[in-house]
Formats: sequence, structure tokens, C-alpha cells
Amino acid sequence: MRTKGIVLVPLLLSLGACATIVSGSDETISVTTPEVQAANCKLQNGKGEWNVASTPGTTLVKNSAGNMTVTCEKDGYEKGSTTYASNLKGWIFGNIAFGGLVGIIIDLSTGAGFEYPTAMPVAMKKIEPLAAAPAARPAIPADQEKPGPAVGS
Repeated sequence: MRTKGIVLVPLLLSLGACATIVSGSDETISVTTPEVQAANCKLQNGKGEWNVASTPGTTLVKNSAGNMTVTCEKDGYEKGSTTYASNLKGWIFGNIAFGGLVGIIIDLSTGAGFEYPTAMPVAMKKIEPLAAAPAARPAIPADQEKPGPAVGS
């Protein structure tokens, strides 16, 4: 009987995390910067940081309960930053039937119980060149100045 328990407990624990088994704790995210090509973007959440070297592009991220912040940069453009919420996966509820509390704890702690939108657009704004200042009027030498009207007369 003891041998069955030694085999059965690890087996039940390994089957317990439904979202971990079904979809894992990693997810491929597509990052775009509409109307801007070849921006460099950094994705960041509580599990780490990832880069997309040139938009549009994809990267594999670790899911987390925390939000994902995507920050993109390119010369000639203002830095763009957008935050995306993490959502609870429906698979987590499979733990009620199969894994119970242990499965829920595993899915929540590994990030497998959460997901992000698979497409993350980030708006960027072109930096407008500063308007040229009006040309300065040349200085008039003092001996060529015309006297103005007398003040107070």
C-alpha cells in the first residue's frame, strides 16, 4: 500500500495543474508600432524582460499575474509605452475538477494560469522639427537711427 502512495501522490501532483499541462507558462507575443517600422521594443513583467529588435516582430514571454509593459523607441519618434493587463485563463477552472488546490497554486505561481493579448500595438508619435526662428533684424548703427517722437510732449 505504501508503494502505491509513493507513486500516486507525485502522479496526482503532476496532473494537478491543468493550465500548466494544457498551455504552459510561456506565450508568443506580437508587437507592432502602427505607421512606424523597425522600432526597438522592450516587454517587461514580474517574470522578466524581453526584446523585439525590430517591429513588427514577436517574442516568447513568461506569463505572470502582473501587467505587461511594452516600451518602444526609434530615432525621430517619441518613446511609446503601453501596458497590457494579464487575464486569468479559463483552464485554471479545470483544477476544480482535476487538481484541486494544489493545481490552482501551481498554475498561479508559475504564471500558467494567466495570459496576455497575443497582439500588442504601441503608438509612437513622430518628433516634429522645431520651427525656424524668424531672422533677427540687423542692428542699426546709432548714427543712422531716426529719432522717434518725443515722449510726453
